[in-house]
Amino acid sequence: MPRVKDEGLPRLAGQCAGSASVIGLIGIGARVLVGGIFDKWSTRGVAAMYLVLGASALLALAALNPAVFAAFVVFRAVAHAAVLLDTRVLGKHVFGVKNLGLLLGVFTAVVNLGFALGPWAMSRLFQTTGSYVVPFILCFGVALFAAAVLLPLRPAYWLEMKARAAQRGATPPASSAAAPPRSSG
Repeated sequence: MPRVKDEGLPRLAGQCAGSASVIGLIGIGARVLVGGIFDKWSTRGVAAMYLVLGASALLALAALNPAVFAAFVVFRAVAHAAVLLDTRVLGKHVFGVKNLGLLLGVFTAVVNLGFALGPWAMSRLFQTTGSYVVPFILCFGVALFAAAVLLPLRPAYWLEMKARAAQRGATPPASSAAAPPRSSG
């Protein structure tokens, strides 16, 4: 919405505010979709969702076009669903359930540091450049970097869960933070 006001289009500010509600509504279903992607592709699924997040930042640059704006709303909703689920999935899939509480605490602290510094950095870049182009391109770059970091990462615990499920002829357990059922042997 700040960009719309900066562009001198205050009548669209209400439409932008309404889009936040649409993002939230789409995000409800997107959480189920994204959860399924994470269950099926683990770290590669998270990397793909980081690319969706980066794409939403680039789409925001051209969001004054109604078609691009609609695409932005959908991409942003899916990306937001992903960033609400990614740390738990990465924590469990890569490191397993031992010390998961501590690991998620560290992940959450780092994420909150980003939440605290991100808006400040975006506003400083806007003040320096007079535009949101550089901050949004930087957001895309950070998302691209995050996706690239995940590609070589081996989700050892997730692979172990899949192998155990295949031996039992069952579907692997969902990506919850809970431990898988223990064997009776």
